[in-house]
Amino acid sequence: MAIKIALVGAGWWAHSVHGPMDKHFSGTDLVGIWARSPEKGQAFADELGVPYFSDFHALLNECDAVDFAVPPNVQAAMALEAARRGKALILEKPLALDLANARALAETVDALSLPTVACFTRRFSPEADAFVATAHQWELANALLGIQATYLSNGLLPQGALPPSGTWRHELYGSMQDLTPHVMNLAIHALGPVVHVQGVAGRFSAYTAVHASGAVTTVNLSSLTATDGGDIFRESLCSTQGIATFDDAAVDHTAAWQRIHSEFVSAVENGTKPTADIFDELAVQEVIEAVIRSHKSRQAIHIADL
Repeated sequence: MAIKIALVGAGWWAHSVHGPMDKHFSGTDLVGIWARSPEKGQAFADELGVPYFSDFHALLNECDAVDFAVPPNVQAAMALEAARRGKALILEKPLALDLANARALAETVDALSLPTVACFTRRFSPEADAFVATAHQWELANALLGIQATYLSNGLLPQGALPPSGTWRHELYGSMQDLTPHVMNLAIHALGPVVHVQGVAGRFSAYTAVHASGAVTTVNLSSLTATDGGDIFRESLCSTQGIATFDDAAVDHTAAWQRIHSEFVSAVENGTKPTADIFDELAVQEVIEAVIRSHKSRQAIHIADL
């Protein structure tokens, strides 16, 4: 029997990815939509041929799982309500805009043993799998040094693809909060947990994350860069045996979303752990918090002290 899933959100990302995924991929039955704008929500619900719910709690009565395609501060609060009702969760990144709310949600999910999947799109690709596998091989050979990561986008420029000014991405740390999850989720899967962070954040962010293994990830990112064409997202894994590069340009994003969906269905039906879940999101949220605190204090921040 298909998983009864509810969609929260009716913005550009819900239209582009989440709605079609919930409606058309096998294993889920989209039972309704809630959105902050009733007009947009009703129009999107009509487009997908499902009911619009003005009452989120009423929608929770109809579903087994909730898919979130809303800003992180909205997601954190509403996902906590859904988790308390025992719903499985598809979560966007970042998990929240602050560490306290991210931890509250993760603690609830953990206490209730709820299935979750985290939408780190690139991580759900064979290219990312190969990158991580190479890192683990080089670690066993005692050859691993670190990662040099770059994520540059024109998304927040007037001609960019991201929503116009006024959204959370346009705040001081918004670009860093938006791009860091993709960069650091891959880096943490490759090099292990982060123990301390130092750097600056803003229109152009640059920081260093030291992993428990001693390996180092250096990061440069911005959504205000006039790139020629699309985003530039690369991570180079450095070792005494060579360099391995993950390049987002090679990733089939449609296939990645199909894998996200199928792994979520498997997590709900069989208890299978997906490639990335809420606890991966929490690890990234700690890095985001550490970058912000380091920017403010001009000091290295230890994850254990957060």
